[in-house]
Amino acid sequence: MRWLSSLFPQTLIELHTPYNRNIKVIKNHNNISLQVNGVEQSGVYVNTLFRRAFERLAVSSPKPVRRILVMGVGGGMALRQLRAIFPQAHITGVDIDPVIIAVAKEYFGLDYLGNSSFIVSDARKYAEKRLARRNLFDLVIVDIFIGNDVPEFVTEKRFLQSVNNLLRPGGQLMMNYFRYSKQPEKTKIHTRTLSKIFQSVESENILRNTVFYCS
Repeated sequence: MRWLSSLFPQTLIELHTPYNRNIKVIKNHNNISLQVNGVEQSGVYVNTLFRRAFERLAVSSPKPVRRILVMGVGGGMALRQLRAIFPQAHITGVDIDPVIIAVAKEYFGLDYLGNSSFIVSDARKYAEKRLARRNLFDLVIVDIFIGNDVPEFVTEKRFLQSVNNLLRPGGQLMMNYFRYSKQPEKTKIHTRTLSKIFQSVESENILRNTVFYCS
């Protein structure tokens, strides 16, 4: 039976919250992955996506990156890669679901990330609440999904302006955006919105995602 169990994925924990209808931590051989609403939030695909996206950030940052904000914690893969690239930076992770943060700490090592803090908050409210204290972060990562869907507010001018106000002069925004059948038109619309707020807006298709780089 032990031999058989090693061949098939094991669900270590399954949870349901008001924000995510299904959260699973799955062990497959020696690998542990997170699935939220049936979509993988950690694993080979996500690791490759962020590795390629962050390679560009590592060489394009015009100033030292001392403070990083990550909106959308997930399995914490983005935060762990950012720690490796910017070892001296303080990282703040924001997620609306406290269970996601708890799972990321218990199963994916975020408790040992070091020089980091985690805040349970709606990203919109967090960004707007911090408007009175501008220019806080050198780098903001927006990685907010509900399953495969990007919430509409993520592409709204009000939210993007709030995020811009959180950046120090010369700071950068990186936004992870899913690609699908209507993506080309949506990308054009989103690029126009971003261009009204940021001086420089570029995008790159990585795997099945589009990543925006703004400064």
